[in-house]
This record gives sequence, structure tokens and C-alpha cells, in this order.
Amino acid sequence: MAEYPLLCLGNPLLDIQVNGDQALLEKYGLKPDDAILAEEKHLPIYEEITTKYTPKYLAGGAAQNSARGAQYMLPPKSVVYLGCAGQDTFGEALTSVCLKEGVLTKYRIEKDQPTGRCGVIITGHHRSMVTDLAAANHYKLEHLELLELSSRNSSTPPRRWLTLNPTDLGPKTSSRSPRGTDPTIVVTGGPNLTIEVYPVRPVESMDIVDTNGAGDAFAGGFLAGLVQGKDLKTAVDMGQWLASWGIREPGPAYPAEKKVYGA
Repeated sequence: MAEYPLLCLGNPLLDIQVNGDQALLEKYGLKPDDAILAEEKHLPIYEEITTKYTPKYLAGGAAQNSARGAQYMLPPKSVVYLGCAGQDTFGEALTSVCLKEGVLTKYRIEKDQPTGRCGVIITGHHRSMVTDLAAANHYKLEHLELLELSSRNSSTPPRRWLTLNPTDLGPKTSSRSPRGTDPTIVVTGGPNLTIEVYPVRPVESMDIVDTNGAGDAFAGGFLAGLVQGKDLKTAVDMGQWLASWGIREPGPAYPAEKKVYGA
């Protein structure tokens, strides 16, 4: 397989996770399990949680999470990720985190904006997320033109997939099964639209640590399968497999002790 067969592009964020308390949430007007975009009043939280707490840094943003997941399952030098970051310590931390996970980053650097960051405040079993997209919102397509990227064989028709679960389809279907047991539905585009449903891999409730990023993990495993030329059923199972391991970690993250699909 050629080097870096998978390219992902999205909004790169540095996830900054800390164990906080109710007082910290109240100080910034946050609620347990919040997931909001930062306003001006929230911006000081990033300095506070990095200087007064013991932060854990993770590369975040949906596409970047999926890129990390795909690289977890693929051979070295398989995934390159594009996005926009700032010229600051958060950007350096983001690059370092991705490098450790084997993802090659080619960020466009926006000098006038800080690197996008997501403050993740963990209180017991709850996590409150406040996101400042900042530089992530300033990607320019001109950046693509400056990179030496191999073009796809134009004779190969593009393929499109939409993956979702019954919750995405509305309240009538989301009530059919308990959270975490919904099947994955794959819609394949093209002249003949097809819809296929796949059951999830079961995980014991006691083993589930954090479901944040489970969908991103699924996408990463699914993409890894497609890159390797697997059939759709196998690619979906690879996604389910990676997601089943991802939710056993405080995440979005993947096991430090390398797991091998099919083993």
C-alpha cells in the first residue's frame, strides 16, 4: 500500500481535559454534560485549566479523531490530516499529540488566531465541553494547492456513504433500543441507493468509560477498512470494533496497549 493513502480534512482542536468541580462549572456558567461554543465570558477558562489543574491533552475535532482511529488500525505512514491551527503552544501540543499517534499533520498556520481548543471539564460521570474554534475556522483551500498531494485516479468513480443510527432518524426510531445498542445504518449513494443495517459489537456496561467520540472512532475504523479495500460489511465491522475499544477509554482515545483487529 502506498504511503499516506488516506487524507482527512477538518477542524483541528486540542482537547484539554481536567477533573473539575461544580464551582468551576458555575464560574463559567456551564452545566453538567454541556457541549457549547465558547463566548467571550468563557475564554479565560483555557488558561485557568492549563495553569491551575493537571490537564490531559488529546487531539480533537471529529475528522481528526477519525484520522487518529484510522491510523490506529492501518500500517505506519497511512494517514495525513489537514486543517488550520495557530502559531502557539496549543498548536505545538496538537502536532506533538498527533505525531505520537502516527498521524502526519499538514496544518495551515493562522498567525492571527489561536489554535482551536476544547475545554473538557470532568465532574464524576459528567463532562462539560466548551469549544473555541478560533483558527480551525480559518482554513483556506489555497493551502491544498501548496501541498504535493497525489490525485485520485479519475477513472475511479467517487463513492459516498452516510452512516447513522436510529437516533439520527428521529424520535420514533430512537426509542426502539437502549443507548449504545442501536445498529449502524449505512446508506450507499449512487444510481441504485442501498440501505443496510448492521448490529453493534456488544460491550459490557461495566467496561464503558466514555462514549464521547464513539462515532468518530467508528468512522476511523470504517475508513481504515475502505482504504484496505475491504468489503462494506467488513469495513463496518472494523468501525464497530474500534468504537467498542474507544468507549473503554477516557476519550476520544484508543487503547495504549495496541489492539489488533481480528485478534
